[in-house]
Amino acid sequence: MALLKFFFVVIVGVLLFFHANATLICPTTCTAQPDCDGYCKGISFTKGTCVPGPNHPPGVYDCCCSK
Repeated sequence: MALLKFFFVVIVGVLLFFHANATLICPTTCTAQPDCDGYCKGISFTKGTCVPGPNHPPGVYDCCCSK
């Protein structure tokens, strides 16, 4: 249980860090844009990452771009 709490605190910390230091948008899914990083760099962002979407079924990821 302590390990679960630790992971939760780490995840919240990472999310707060990204929120404070980056503009994060998720314009499409990784199914539609398999090269998420290349897609994001092509629309003037620094990095693209595939992350699990909160409203998607398991296995469907959002392509999120950050500056």
